[in-house]
Amino acid sequence: MTSQSPQAERAWWDSLKTEELEAHVAGPEASPADLIEALEPIHAAMNEGGTILDLGCGYGRITNALAEGWTDASFVGLDISPLMIGRAREHPARNTAYRVGDGRHIPGHEMFDGAFSLFCFQHIPHEAVGGYLLELEQRLIPYARLRFQYVEGTAEPAFLNCQHDYYDDIAPALSEAGFSVLDIDRGLLHPEWTWITAEARP
Repeated sequence: MTSQSPQAERAWWDSLKTEELEAHVAGPEASPADLIEALEPIHAAMNEGGTILDLGCGYGRITNALAEGWTDASFVGLDISPLMIGRAREHPARNTAYRVGDGRHIPGHEMFDGAFSLFCFQHIPHEAVGGYLLELEQRLIPYARLRFQYVEGTAEPAFLNCQHDYYDDIAPALSEAGFSVLDIDRGLLHPEWTWITAEARP
């Protein structure tokens, strides 16, 4: 397996040409409306006026769409790539802010009322998953919900292309981070996708 550091990840994403970037962040045939519906469990559990974190926001396509629909919330989009965040900041929705950062160390000090991650965990190596989930749990208020999607499988991981097995690395990492799993949706919107809804413990 190729070594994968935050610095290497950032350099790779920032090296992509525009058409390559579009292909990576668009997701396979899932419309923003479909993705927003899939993220509704976060919104349903959130207090009005809360702040939601989008981990691995890319150039803000889904963040902005959610912000336009969920007007009772504000959003912070986080991405490891300065290039993507630069693009996101060109056309932000009214109630959004974008930051450069690695999910292992989320910048800022505020607590979030919910969090989600799309098309991100499939680029995170197995050994880093626990660090991402631990940091998320520490930045969520008690009982806040996390909803994330990953590619289910047991193929040998490669640089920025990682499948995950729920029982081998996702479930143990969630438990160690302090999350309670509320729901598992396998095959939602894509046959290889698994969606997890988890709750931060008090």
